[in-house]
Amino acid sequence: MSHGVNAITWTFDPLVARNAHFNLHKLGGRPEAYYTNYYGSMGDELNGADETDRLLIRWQLDSAHVQRACDAAPGSRKIASTALPPPVLIVGERGEPVLTSVVSESVLVSVPSDIEGIRQRDEPLAREWRIAVRDVLGASSAKALLWKALTGVLRRTS
Repeated sequence: MSHGVNAITWTFDPLVARNAHFNLHKLGGRPEAYYTNYYGSMGDELNGADETDRLLIRWQLDSAHVQRACDAAPGSRKIASTALPPPVLIVGERGEPVLTSVVSESVLVSVPSDIEGIRQRDEPLAREWRIAVRDVLGASSAKALLWKALTGVLRRTS
């Protein structure tokens, strides 16, 4: 901030649970936009045949919530399960995405814990996840909800 920079933006794949957890929860970044197939087909080992949807994050360095996130001791920013909003997207019994019928001002979006492994083992399942997350976070009807939906976590699930 001594150089006059008080905000940083970047994108990440919202299906990568560890990145979502770090960017949103640990750093206190806030989502600004959802981009469908942002980079086009990459066809590399990491992305496989999956499309490259991205969430644009803003890290407002001079905000109170970012300061609290950065000042927190490692492991101290755990969220009590009672504080979590209701899930709108969950991991089903066979690892598939399942939409719930939750209607709430704030919701939880679960993602698989290892999307990279799923991409290698089961491309159709990885595609199901991409579409489900896109439908929840990228739909124009969800835009007003999006900013509140991701204010704390994309919860990591097993």
